[in-house]
Amino acid sequence: MVKAVIFDLDGTLLNTYEDLANAVNYALHENGFPEHDAEKYKIFAGNGTDMMITRALPEGERNDETLQKVRKLYFEYYNAHSGECTRPYDGIVEMLSELKACGLKLAVVSNKIDFMTRAVVKEYFGDGMFDFVTGQCDGIIPKPDPSMVLKVMKEFDVLPSECIFVGDSGVDAETGVNAKVLLTVGVLWGFRGKEELIGCGADVVISKASQLLEYIK
Repeated sequence: MVKAVIFDLDGTLLNTYEDLANAVNYALHENGFPEHDAEKYKIFAGNGTDMMITRALPEGERNDETLQKVRKLYFEYYNAHSGECTRPYDGIVEMLSELKACGLKLAVVSNKIDFMTRAVVKEYFGDGMFDFVTGQCDGIIPKPDPSMVLKVMKEFDVLPSECIFVGDSGVDAETGVNAKVLLTVGVLWGFRGKEELIGCGADVVISKASQLLEYIK
């Protein structure tokens, strides 16, 4: 029996790539580095902020000193502009509301920095939609390591066999596999494609938010 549904954030619940791209490109520009087309950030994102910035930097500039300079400006810009283009994907709010009405526990597990994850979730979904929200923070290994998902399970007092994990990337698919959840669901409206999701272990892929309800029912 399914008791909890755990979601990735960027590319799964929220379409964030343009705001991510604008923030990193601003930081790159201010440091004299080339910018990238916004679409490229669908590939750069997924393994946390530091990896996204590292992927965006020129190969010869991928060092800790440069990363920290660009990272600082990225955070400053993103904090001020994170809501300019970001929106929930079609059908997401309705789907989440139906899951809550079914009595399921809902969580967000993101490789986005923890305070940003919490702020963005609150801005777009309010305080009551999710029962637990966590982003990347000290002491917890990011996805695809299962640590964050296992933390949610402990908080909810549920077994892996009672959980569904939902995400848009290979990192998410691997996370579901590593956490040994009942069902790992890949979504096709996000940043990556079907081949990557299936290749990394997604049990099923869906193209509309309402399809998740069908699998649970």
